[in-house]
Amino acid sequence: MKTFISIFFALIAFSKEEDLVTSILNKKELLKLTHQISDFSSPEKLGISPLSVNCNNTPIGLESFESSEKTILNLSSLTKQEALDIFNEIKNLEDIPFHYPDEGCFARAHAMALFLEKKDIISGKVFIEGDFRVATKDHPQGYVDWYHHVAPIILIKENGKTEPYVLDPSIFNKPVPIEEWKNKISNNDSSKVEALYERSRFYYHVSDKQREILSYEPLQIKNMKRTLPIYLQRQKERLKRN
Repeated sequence: MKTFISIFFALIAFSKEEDLVTSILNKKELLKLTHQISDFSSPEKLGISPLSVNCNNTPIGLESFESSEKTILNLSSLTKQEALDIFNEIKNLEDIPFHYPDEGCFARAHAMALFLEKKDIISGKVFIEGDFRVATKDHPQGYVDWYHHVAPIILIKENGKTEPYVLDPSIFNKPVPIEEWKNKISNNDSSKVEALYERSRFYYHVSDKQREILSYEPLQIKNMKRTLPIYLQRQKERLKRN
């Protein structure tokens, strides 16, 4: 890899004509190469399936969905029963701390998106920002305070109508429409919704919303893999006390 990088930059340094480089590598290839050079770990080392990086398998029932910001997302469309079945699979995953809703929603949502993709299900994500007090039995006080939250979305087709549903085992026991998810989070007199928007599965944090993200980013995967064990341990300690 070092040899290849050296050759690449030597080619640029010694080329008298910029066209020599662009004739060999078009803009897309240059961007791809820059991305490869900046990645210090391969996707496989980070635990990402090949489907997560480059969708070689056939995704299940892709359909277009127009987001609240009028952008188009291509998401998998399932029947209600299929969506419930996959939701139940997700909520029983032992490596995602759904019973510690205090923090870590970004890592949980990313882990769910990766799990879905291994099942050939292409999800998106719905983000909500504001000031929220959310009722939950998984906190000693009976509620958690959030300034933002995120969860995966898929499409459910029923009676000829297709609608986005949220998969969020931290506050629900089944897939729910986005509006119901929003109402659950903001159903408090002191709560205030400042923004709600959908993005592709590759987006991780609310701070990413102005960027264009076209694939899973290694640093976000590392953050997810570092974050989940911390909250799993806190969940374990809380469950012990209860």
